[in-house]
Amino acid sequence: MNCKYLSKKKGSFYAGFKDLSHAFDDICHNVLFHQLMISGIDGQILKVIRSMYKQLKACVCTDNGLTEMFKCVIGTRQ
Repeated sequence: MNCKYLSKKKGSFYAGFKDLSHAFDDICHNVLFHQLMISGIDGQILKVIRSMYKQLKACVCTDNGLTEMFKCVIGTRQ
């Protein structure tokens, strides 16, 4: 975490910044579903979220074009 300290005449100000941009690329779908369940998200909404990830596929753009599609089991939809 990056922390900044700014001094002002009337006091001090502290702020923390955490770069979470890569966190969403690395989360395992099963871990995501488990965390949602222990957070109290269940029933139909969990079923909908699971269905969004059920057969998630992607490809990569390279200098030679797109790769073949492959199954994704990590990362969140963006």
